[in-house]
Amino acid sequence: MPASVQLFSNKAFDTSVVPLIKGLNECFGLSTKASFVFLAAYGMKYPDRIDFSNRVNFEAKGRGSEWRDDTDNETLGPAVDILIERQASKDGLTFQEVRTNGALLKKVTDELMAIATCTALTMLNDELASFKKGISSSNKQDFIIIVASYLKELAESPEPF
Repeated sequence: MPASVQLFSNKAFDTSVVPLIKGLNECFGLSTKASFVFLAAYGMKYPDRIDFSNRVNFEAKGRGSEWRDDTDNETLGPAVDILIERQASKDGLTFQEVRTNGALLKKVTDELMAIATCTALTMLNDELASFKKGISSSNKQDFIIIVASYLKELAESPEPF
């Protein structure tokens, strides 16, 4: 009997990064799931730039913006699967092993959420520090310029993340 594909339920960012997630939505039209893809991919591509020292269970600190595995599947499903595959391979696992085992899928996606959250926190503690409390109309242009440079850097990178 073939194994069935497992799905994971809601994943949540830490509440401290909600202003960034809201800004990505307001200024770039990114859903929470798209924000996750961007932040996790950036953190995986440039781990030397991200502060991973505070890797804790972010859900224990407070649940912020949430997304689910079964949302935006046509546009974002393949991107999430690539992230899962890349993270799984770091643990010596195959994509198939992870997607057919609920416990492994939870482990991998929790790690990806930690990477995305650490990336967001690093950005908010560095170049985006003035946006920790949110984006106002007076500083929206600065936010767009900074985040656009992150997006451009990730999109133009010659090597895959």
